[in-house]
Amino acid sequence: MAKKSASKQIDITDPDSWPFIMTCPQVATILGVSHTKIYDLAKRGEFPTIRLGGNVRVTKEVFINWLNKQNKV
Repeated sequence: MAKKSASKQIDITDPDSWPFIMTCPQVATILGVSHTKIYDLAKRGEFPTIRLGGNVRVTKEVFINWLNKQNKV
């Protein structure tokens, strides 16, 4: 049986279409950076994430709030 891809296409222009809980690669796609950059920011505490077991995730609400704060800097 083929493994389903965890990374679905995201319309980066439509936050309403973003999943409630996103992976770092999904966030990286939205921001136009590498997923490694997102993991690095999370590891340094500069990006808000949650851990689900060994997986790193970010909620859409927290991501949007973080993004809005970045625009004000």
